[in-house]
Amino acid sequence: MGAAAGQVLKYNGTNWVPSSLIDGQTYMGMWDASTATLPALSNPGDYFIVSVAGTFGTPAISYAAGDWIITDGYNWQKVGYSNSVSSFQGRKGIVTLQPSDYVSLKDTGTSKITGSSLNDIADVALVNPANGSVLKFDGTNWVVGVDNIGINPGGIVDGDISGTAAIAQSKINGLADSLAAKQDTSTLAATVRGTP
Repeated sequence: MGAAAGQVLKYNGTNWVPSSLIDGQTYMGMWDASTATLPALSNPGDYFIVSVAGTFGTPAISYAAGDWIITDGYNWQKVGYSNSVSSFQGRKGIVTLQPSDYVSLKDTGTSKITGSSLNDIADVALVNPANGSVLKFDGTNWVVGVDNIGINPGGIVDGDISGTAAIAQSKINGLADSLAAKQDTSTLAATVRGTP
């Protein structure tokens, strides 16, 4: 039957014919689909990568650069890879991102990611930020807030201070010197009572 060593009989839909078992895929080179001619059939698992796009066949099949054609020994099949990621960080198939996949831009020295925003981060809610706004954590998300950590000169009024604030006199600039220059009222009260 023309079988080669190691082949098996495989039914092709009509007859039993000698075929090779698919042990894997073998890269055969680049293929120019604009020629509208498929390569000669070869061993199952052999594949070509499309170098030049083209459309042909009945029904018409479009091949884009980067697509594959792979044979089962009887036919060529298109594998659409032109719009797919074949691997990421050296991992193939369905890739689950790992912490090491996120590299700090500061560490790499690369430019910033264009088109990105803090709002792209899941727990950040940027709603109506104004000039000088800050992000504060509300226990669930980072939300827009006002910077009230520092005090602008002249920006604080009596109502801003709690009656129970118990601010130490030493924290009030110039207060000790100002009080030292005042009249000692303890002697004044004694004189009024007639005590020398």
